Order: sequence, then structure tokens, then C-alpha cells
Amino acid sequence: MVYILIAILIFGVLIAVHEFGHFLAAKACGVRVNEFSIGMGPQLFHKTKGDTEYSLRLLPIGGYCAMEGEDEDSDDDRALGLQVWWKKFIIFVAGAFMNFLTGLIIVICLYAGAQAFYTTEIVELNPDFPQQGEDGLMPGDTIYAINGERIYLKSDVSLIMGLGDTGTIDMTVLRDGKKLDRTLTKQVYTDENGKEYEAYGFTYGGIVEATPLLRLQYSWYQTMDYVRIVRLSLQMLLSGAAGVNDLSGPVGIVSTITEVGKETEATEGFGAALENILFFAAMFAVNLAVMNLLPLPALDGGHVLFLLVNGIAVALFKKEIPSKYLNVINGIGFLGAGTIIVTGKQEVKGLTTAAGLWASACMGLAIGAGFYECVLLGFLLILLTNRLLPFVEDAIIESARNMNIYVEFQTLDNLGDIIARIKSQGGQIYEVDLDRGREERSKNPSAVFSIRLPGRHYHVRVLAAISELESVDTIDEI
Repeated sequence: MVYILIAILIFGVLIAVHEFGHFLAAKACGVRVNEFSIGMGPQLFHKTKGDTEYSLRLLPIGGYCAMEGEDEDSDDDRALGLQVWWKKFIIFVAGAFMNFLTGLIIVICLYAGAQAFYTTEIVELNPDFPQQGEDGLMPGDTIYAINGERIYLKSDVSLIMGLGDTGTIDMTVLRDGKKLDRTLTKQVYTDENGKEYEAYGFTYGGIVEATPLLRLQYSWYQTMDYVRIVRLSLQMLLSGAAGVNDLSGPVGIVSTITEVGKETEATEGFGAALENILFFAAMFAVNLAVMNLLPLPALDGGHVLFLLVNGIAVALFKKEIPSKYLNVINGIGFLGAGTIIVTGKQEVKGLTTAAGLWASACMGLAIGAGFYECVLLGFLLILLTNRLLPFVEDAIIESARNMNIYVEFQTLDNLGDIIARIKSQGGQIYEVDLDRGREERSKNPSAVFSIRLPGRHYHVRVLAAISELESVDTIDEI
């Protein structure tokens, strides 16, 4: 329970910090702020100072900054919609900036007591490493970049080398202040027990004593590394290298923090658990910053994009785009948010469903209007629906006479064995979508089989028959 409360607190604080960024920027730019609230729901405390009402609300799940003219037209000279473009820009990006700054400050505090840091220095080469010497690698070289990605931390090396590993990497190292480009290929080595293994053949990770300046430097490196992780994650989602099952919403984030806390406390104690949670909070803060700057409707980046488009319209046609169209664009963006991700199973899925988005939006409006009983009833109905409908869906699928199966196997020669297994269960294949294997998705070939079954409840039998093949790595009904 302690870790759940900590996770909820972190989630709420980071959202409140985001809104506080908008608040500070609005005040600095002369925009009227009608209300700044910490928390949501019923008011516990409120005080009016100047033009702004400051309030503390019951539910610790964020907050909001209500600016004049933000959601509707206003004749007030201090309305957001009447400000020059650069003031709007500052206000829109201020929330993301505060989240990024929060993540950086957390890391600085965590690194304040660090005694040493690992570097990317190459400390040892395998005796059989083929590229030793002036024209290859030497102990003391510092890894500067891998496959075009700048390397700052020791953890960056394994991260970048592990992405779509083809057995060959392009590496840039620093030697006596000069950048040297090298191409390395995995080799087969033998360990002390006589067992063969594949590796690039170098060991990295020197140690440098921490100084105040170095602590700040590595804090910046760690924070920028979080930005890189978000960017790479988005690239993997859009390319199909990762699926929507890898995404987490607020519930998933709370669950992850709780799991991290419990596991760390069990082995290293509560202090270490809290430290790991704070690192996660820093990463989450940076994640919020980057995601909010994406040029998508309803996000701060969407507002910036609309601001840019509006500027182009003024330059070309001497006329602004009415602000009401922004709300229309946001609505369309919400509805279309579910069809932008292609999974590795050759499916198109989204971040969520339109129904879920509208349900969440309606509940938010109800909370804002004070209809708490309706919100509670709606929440219970949504929870009940999410719990019961999967069972109904499974029952319908299991009794259907058609099925689609995603199979990942070792070589194309295994395709005939899979087809034979399907036919042995009476299945008729009427379509095969074959992927011969691509590095951006999977090294191994895969296929989606569309099958007509001889009767109902044959799904498990077909899946079991295929899974018995040693050449099959992954099998899933889709």
C-alpha cells in the first residue's frame, strides 16, 4: 500500500508541476489566469489573490491552470487567444519544460552523493580480437558513438548494440582527442570452460572519481538518456518492433513503481527501493515532457503545431484560422489516435479506443461539473464492462469456425511443416501473409495464417499441434 500511495503521489505531483509551468509562463506573459488548482474534485481550500483563484482539491491526481480565453473566445485584453504568437509558444511549452527540469533536478539530487562514475572507456580486448592496434581498437579508447547514436553512459553501449543487432556495428572512438571510425563484427570466442560464444570482443567500463562538475555532467547525461529512451520507444512502436502491449497508462505506471519498490526492498532495503523509485520518477517526468511536445492534437505539441500552421496562414492569406477549429482538430485527433501503430504481428492497433477516450473525457467533465455520483456509477460500469467483455469475446472466438494465427519460426524451410500440422487438424488455409524476416521487426521469418476450421472449438487443437514443432518460436491467435 505504501508504494501505491507513493506512485499516486508522484503521478499527481508531476502533473501539478506541468500545470505550474503553464501558470508561471502565463503570469510572466501577462495572460489572465482565472484559477490555478492543485488536485481535482471538490475544493478543500481556496483563496483569491488578484485575478486568480488558488485552490486545493480533494483528489491528489494533478491539477489545472484555467486561463482566460483558453477554451472559448474572450474580449479580455489579457485572454490567451489575443496574445502574440511568441507568448503563446512560451506558455504552451512551459509545462513540458517544467517536467524536464523536474526530472533533471531529481537526478542531480540522486547523484549528489556519488563517489565515482563508470565511463565508456575500453578496458580490455579479447586476445583473439582481430582488430587490435592502431588501425583497430586499443585499451584506453573511449566509445563516442555506435551506429550513429551518441554514447554518454556505460548503459548506452549495451542499449544501442542490442537494438536490431545484426552482428555488425559502426563505432566511433576517441583516442588522444581524435575521432576514429571502426566497423566491428561479432566473432566466435571460447571461454575458460571451452564453451563457444559470440561477442564483439571488447570490455568497457572504466571508473572515474566524482567531482561536483562531473556530478552535474552525468546528471545531464542521464536526463538526456531518458529523452533518448522515449524517442527510441516511439520509433519501435511506429515500426512494429514493439507492440501496444508494451505501453502503460497511469495504472500500469503505478503497478510498475509498486513492483520496483517491493522487489528492491526485499533485497536491498527501503532506502534503495526509494532511490530506484525516484530514478523512475525522473524518467517519467522526462517522458511526460517529451510526449507532451509531440505534434498531436490535445497535447501541448499540438497547440504549437496549430500555432505554426496559423502563422503560415497569416503569412500567405493575411487571415488567422479561427480558434474554434482547434477544438475540432483535437476531437478528430482523439478519434484517430487508435490507428497509428503497426505491431510485429502485422496488426494495426492504437494507443487506446475511441470509446475509452470519450468515456474518460465525459468522466472528466462530470468531475469538473461536480456530478460525483455519476462519475462513481460510470467508473463501476466501465470496470464491470472491462472485466466481463473479455470472457464474452473469448467465448465467441473459441466457437468461431475461422481463426487467424501468427507464427514465428526459424527458417522458411519450416513453413511446409506448419502447413502440414494445420491440415492434420482438418484446417483449410485460405490466406497466408508471409514475412521473410526483416531486421526492423524480427530476424526470423513469420506468417499470419487465415484458417477455416472443420468445426467449433478446434482452436486449441490447432495451436497445440503447431506448438509441438521445435522450429516454432512464437505462436499466437490474433
